[in-house]
Amino acid sequence: TFGGPEAPPVVHILDYTWRQFRAGKLRLDGGAIEGPVTYHDPCNIARTGWILDGPREILRSLCREYVEMWPNRERNLCCGGGGGTVSIDEIRPYRTGVTGERKAEQLARTGARIVVAPCANCKKQLREVCEDHGLEMEVVGLHDLIYRAIRLD
Repeated sequence: TFGGPEAPPVVHILDYTWRQFRAGKLRLDGGAIEGPVTYHDPCNIARTGWILDGPREILRSLCREYVEMWPNRERNLCCGGGGGTVSIDEIRPYRTGVTGERKAEQLARTGARIVVAPCANCKKQLREVCEDHGLEMEVVGLHDLIYRAIRLD
């Protein structure tokens, strides 16, 4: 169990990664990722976890061009894949068409080539939104880009 005074602290992987980055323990090749790159704030991470600036700080350090979606942070548009609905393939036309249309428009306005989504549900949904709306964007997680830019020397 995680309760009681002896419980270990629970830290979200995004927050942990940011702390390691700030402490100089995660060395990245600045500008290694060609852009433009944008960041999708997942509903739970942004609105209940309040993890907003750490991922952006990391992205700005490793991307040649970082662009924000509008609106963003806790006001960002939901991708439409939350609550497990992304796993129901039969409703994909609704998810990507009805709820995904606004997100597709938001993504297109950024002009981004890469969309960073740190939530597995969001990644799947955004890949399908991009596919169904003809957006040629790569959808990845933050740690995928870190892997591409990490310095081991």
